Amino acid sequence: MITTSFRIEYRAGQVFKIANLADIHFDDPACDEDKLRHDLALMDDNCYIIGNGDIFSAITLGDKRYSKVGDSSQSPAFVSDAVKRMKNILYPYRKRFIGIGIGNHEEKYITKTATDPVDLLCDALSDDTHRVAHLGLQSIINLTFVHAGGGRGRTVQIFKHHGWGQAAQTEGGNITKFEKRIKTWDSPDVFMFGHVHDKDWKELKPKIGVTSRGKYYTSRRFLLITGPYLRTFTDGKYPSYSERQCFQPSALGCNGIKIMIDDEKHIEYWDPTSKM
Repeated sequence: MITTSFRIEYRAGQVFKIANLADIHFDDPACDEDKLRHDLALMDDNCYIIGNGDIFSAITLGDKRYSKVGDSSQSPAFVSDAVKRMKNILYPYRKRFIGIGIGNHEEKYITKTATDPVDLLCDALSDDTHRVAHLGLQSIINLTFVHAGGGRGRTVQIFKHHGWGQAAQTEGGNITKFEKRIKTWDSPDVFMFGHVHDKDWKELKPKIGVTSRGKYYTSRRFLLITGPYLRTFTDGKYPSYSERQCFQPSALGCNGIKIMIDDEKHIEYWDPTSKM
């Protein structure tokens, strides 16, 4: 597991957004690249992004999952080509990326080829002024909010995991699956998942405590499952993996949280496609 920190300077009343972005599957013809570009363009300078895996499908010819229907490559080195094209799309937003993690697709590709496409992407988006961190499959991210005038800071902790297992076919089933695994975690304010191609969220029981100064506080907590950028249905007579499995269409696009700091930290659910 990766543990990392990210510093954000704030002023009173300033609202920040943190986007949970995953399951782009950029090298698959069913990837909705227009939707990805549209959502990125909605993110202003106060929005920061966490990449939560399966940025690439990375399914090679030797993989039993391979089908030409799921291969958009124009080059034999199609994963390298996908990294370059993904870098070109994300580069204007690179300083807003806290980091990018791997998913089960990249993990399997690493096992087969000893090459990590997410690591290559992080390097391509980084320079001496900003480093896009590699967040692995699971990580704890401490967002440290520091007041521009030198006031007291606050920390918002995010637990990020790409996700695992089969997607639930019942409404709310994916929330239930992930919630069962996080019950012993008491420090994170937000839990971010992907993988199951189901855009959903739940407000958890609040964090309650008393400060060192004897002040009582409550802090809202959220569980988020981000939506994919992979369309369920394809044009033509040959089925995609989703069609072969008779998966239901899912809402595309990422989700996230809004954060405002004053005497306390205020956290709300946020959907970048909703009215700001």
